[in-house]
This record gives sequence, C-alpha cells and structure tokens, in this order.
Amino acid sequence: MLLLQQHVEERDGLLTAMNRSNQRKQLLQNTSVFNDAFKIWHDGAFGTISGFRLGRTAEVVVEWDEINAAWGQAVLLLVTMAQ
Repeated sequence: MLLLQQHVEERDGLLTAMNRSNQRKQLLQNTSVFNDAFKIWHDGAFGTISGFRLGRTAEVVVEWDEINAAWGQAVLLLVTMAQ
C-alpha cells in the first residue's frame, strides 16, 4: 500500500508541474515581442510609435528629428514583420 501511495504522490507532483508548465507556455505564447519593442499609441492628434510622434500640425510643432525617428521605427517594424 505504501508503494501505491508513493506513486500517487509522484503522479500528483508531476501533474502539478505539467499544469504550471502549460500555464507558463500559454503566457509566453500570448506575449508579443512587437508590443514591447514598438509601442504604438497616440499623443493627442498624433500617432506615436516608441514614443515618437508621426507628424505635426500648425498648432503643435514637432521637430523633424522626432518625426524622422518615428517613421524610422515604423519602417523597422514593417521590415521586421516581413521577415
């Protein structure tokens, strides 16, 4: 009877480990590297990527360096996705 109890405990431990591994696997499958590397959002009227604004208006002057950086990030994202 003791041997059976040991096998049951070992099985239960393995099932618990498998459940934890499956939960971790599911979490990793739902994680997108692109979301972490290229945060796409907005800042008022402007679309942003990685914190850089993608344009300017007459009321809000955005430096061209920032706009160029934003478009560079957008191109990098597209190239990365295409590969």
